[in-house]
Amino acid sequence: MLRNTSITEWILLIPALLISFSIHELSHGLVAYLLGDNTAKRQKRITLNPLAHIDWIGFIAILSVGFGWAKPVPINPRNFKDPKRGIALVSLAGPLSNIILAFISATILVLMGAVRYPYISSEGIIVIFLTKLFIYNCSIAIFNLLPIPPLDGFKIVGAVLPNRWYFSLMRIESYGMIIMILLLATGVVSKLLVTGVENIITFIFYLINLMGIGA
Repeated sequence: MLRNTSITEWILLIPALLISFSIHELSHGLVAYLLGDNTAKRQKRITLNPLAHIDWIGFIAILSVGFGWAKPVPINPRNFKDPKRGIALVSLAGPLSNIILAFISATILVLMGAVRYPYISSEGIIVIFLTKLFIYNCSIAIFNLLPIPPLDGFKIVGAVLPNRWYFSLMRIESYGMIIMILLLATGVVSKLLVTGVENIITFIFYLINLMGIGA
């Protein structure tokens, strides 16, 4: 993640995070609704209003220590025709939406002539904001794709396993926060996150170049 070295960067980080978290949680709820579960809709979570999605303790945590969370979107897998597949698709929707938003942010930066990968080559409020939006969406996407309970990646991996393994694996989820804290403390999460973010950034700019954007 970028270091926030000025008041302007700290101020612009707040809307960037609010947008990123809101898009992520909205996507979870929307896909669940499209698959037949209206739990999120009934609780008014299919919205871009950040107040519906932000867990303020988690939000303050990410601003202060770089690790935080939003309010999970409630779903009821029993409403899906195929609960296992439904959980996987709903879980994938959040990180995928962040990757799409990161791609859009990077594309705008390239079209503005503000970036020559891997360097941001110009300054300004819009550039700083889009850079924050890009980096943090990459980070949120990769973090949530880690196959660690209770993250989205854990549920996605579970979906490809045989049922007997899947249900055994899901029992581990109740210990997810303990596992997460241990892995954070040992630095495992940080190493995976850095590597993953570097790879997704490279991939996004590869796609942009492949599409001839800004050429």
